[in-house]
Amino acid sequence: MSYDILFVPRRPGQTWESALDEAEGRDVLEDAVRPERLAQWDRVVAALRARVGDVVVTVDDDTCEATHPNGLVLALYPDEASVSFPYRHREDAAAFHDVIVDVVGILERETGLHAWDAQTDEPFDGRVHDQAGLAGTRGLAQETSDVSGTEAMAARADVGPDTGPVPVAPLDPSAPAAGPLDDAAARLARERRRSLVYVVTGVLIVTVVLGIDDGSQPSTLGGVAIVIGVFNVVLGGLTYLGASRRAAGRG
Repeated sequence: MSYDILFVPRRPGQTWESALDEAEGRDVLEDAVRPERLAQWDRVVAALRARVGDVVVTVDDDTCEATHPNGLVLALYPDEASVSFPYRHREDAAAFHDVIVDVVGILERETGLHAWDAQTDEPFDGRVHDQAGLAGTRGLAQETSDVSGTEAMAARADVGPDTGPVPVAPLDPSAPAAGPLDDAAARLARERRRSLVYVVTGVLIVTVVLGIDDGSQPSTLGGVAIVIGVFNVVLGGLTYLGASRRAAGRG
């Protein structure tokens, strides 16, 4: 797929619409390239080589063409011309765009033809419109490719084919629904686990403090730690007993 710039004759005061209509109705290969066009072509090639380096040139009766390794192609016909290049990522796009602008200027200056940007469907304004070119080549690819409607829509959105909604496992009708009683049982189980954590933590605190003090009179800090440990044991025990009583009442 390529980015194309067309060059057509346009008389003073003639509208672009009229010039393009005439170009569309004209067979660009109907006649041989006239001597004055060949002279123009020689000047185009000389200026092109000065700008981009060596190019491969072929001249037939009805077409003159120059091709550069970077993909740039210039063509001159009896009454029209074109510049095209493959639309792809380039490491230095700005520099390449400058080359295109200069080449368009060379063709306009030497041939007297006027440039039309086929991507924007507007007269060439001195800029290379990447997004318009990308959209154009994508559209052309979709028109010429043999893909299903779903795949084409996915290509337009620049995403993969639509695989549909994510499947959701159906509910099992035999599974019992959770209710208030189940929630209460879960809360009681959590209270029991929390109470056991309090008890175990309190016991560990008391054991560690007594072990450090070697059974002697604990220090002030140690005494505070023992109080905290005992408090945890008592709190845990009371919480466990309360949960157990509520569970027995439910049963």
